[in-house]
Amino acid sequence: MTDEQRVRVKMLQAEVLLATENYEVAERIVHELLTQYPKLADKARTTLLLGQTKMHVPEKADEGLLILKKVVADYGSTPSAVTAQYELAVFNLDQDINAAHIRDLSTWISDNPGHSLVEKGLERLVQAYLALTRQQVVPTTFMKLKQRE
Repeated sequence: MTDEQRVRVKMLQAEVLLATENYEVAERIVHELLTQYPKLADKARTTLLLGQTKMHVPEKADEGLLILKKVVADYGSTPSAVTAQYELAVFNLDQDINAAHIRDLSTWISDNPGHSLVEKGLERLVQAYLALTRQQVVPTTFMKLKQRE
């Protein structure tokens, strides 16, 4: 197997481990890629994977957040940067459901209609809208209604 093939296999392995929530092993594989094959590994993609793995480990989440922001800043409109934007938008919604965060995710979805995370983003968007409506004032029998209500 060539080094290029090894890098490809390790990248896929790290992505599968991330998807199956095996974050520590995925992080270890990304570090191996960056140390053993620094010239062959896709910097944007490995940095994204590193940020994603750290975001799911509570004591490393702050570092993961910074890494994802770095991916967005350093790699422009690459697929890795677009995915990092999604991760950041969802993270913000998880921290605080408000109209601005909902708008950010909605904008991401409309800007990236063919992205593999759009369906997941739409589900999260609906959940956020429902949560936002639950935050609104609930009418009671003692509230005065306006004439049009």
